[in-house]
Amino acid sequence: MLKRAGLLKELATLRQSDSLRQARQKHQVDSLRKFVNGFGVVPFRDTLFYIFTRQGSFTPKDRAEAIAKRISNLSDDYSFRADSLKLVAAEQTEDIFYKNNLLVSVNDQDALWQNTGKEQLAAQWKTLIGVAVKQNQQETSWGTLLKEGGMALVVIILVIALIYAIGRLFRWVLSKTQSADAWYTRGIKIKNYELVNASQSVYVLHGLIRLVKWVSIIVLIYLALPVLFGIFPFTKNISDTLLGYITTPLKKVGIAIWDYIPNLMTILVLVVIFRYVLKFFSYIKVEIEQGKLTIPGFYADWANPTYQIMRVLILAFALVVIFPYMPGSDSQIFKGVSVFVGVLFTFGSAGFREYSCWACTDLHARL
Repeated sequence: MLKRAGLLKELATLRQSDSLRQARQKHQVDSLRKFVNGFGVVPFRDTLFYIFTRQGSFTPKDRAEAIAKRISNLSDDYSFRADSLKLVAAEQTEDIFYKNNLLVSVNDQDALWQNTGKEQLAAQWKTLIGVAVKQNQQETSWGTLLKEGGMALVVIILVIALIYAIGRLFRWVLSKTQSADAWYTRGIKIKNYELVNASQSVYVLHGLIRLVKWVSIIVLIYLALPVLFGIFPFTKNISDTLLGYITTPLKKVGIAIWDYIPNLMTILVLVVIFRYVLKFFSYIKVEIEQGKLTIPGFYADWANPTYQIMRVLILAFALVVIFPYMPGSDSQIFKGVSVFVGVLFTFGSAGFREYSCWACTDLHARL
């Protein structure tokens, strides 16, 4: 009895020591999780799982590459069955075997990185391997390849037919624009000067039509390429990349417009307010000019100069109020453009200053 009690006590001590060791390892793994990137096991196209730990002389990268190679070799065995994958418990690892070939050895460190036990992790990886191999065999079978080739041929024929139809359509448009009585054959005249004659206007019009034709063909081919590449699994990444070149900018533009709507509504409200403020002062100006409204000491012919001065001041104030709500107002480029516009406004307002000085001088003379 004493011997048995001693053995049980020793076993409990070992278990406690093992639990403490695992707790320390888990704490260490959790502290490294944000900084360490695993190496993906990619036997075909998609990543099945990640390897974070070394095993023996194999680094995590070596393990990931070796496991991926073993799994990819299974795809050549057309008698492969997922239930032929077996889990075998070793002394320190849980091994995944196919027939007599070792595919993966899962240790406690692998399980710690995945926040699970090694038995559960091995079962999960076994399922992923079986599904991936069967899916790859199905996608690369002769029947699937012939079916995908037929679909690709249909897409190519359809694109060729559409290009032919576009060519015929634009040839018809060019033939219809040869009329000598059309408005665009009259050229462009500024008073007595003929800026563009009839033949030049037709040439420019035909050039624009041909440009639209080639742009349409290029857009058609570009849109057809993702469809064509998307048919085959091994070129699907190219399809996603080509679509991304279109969808990503459109998505960014759409999000930017949606986010800008509140500022746009604010600008519209401010524009309406300042517009009616100007209308109000314009109405007062007209009333004073027509003599319907009189202000003691204020002559009717002062109304328009005073209104013009107030109009510029109100517009300048409106620009100052609206400026923070404009898109990109905080960017360096926008600030540079605003400074340039300010310089132009400064030099261009010389006439306004002279007009203001004249108005003030005339006002002083009348007083």
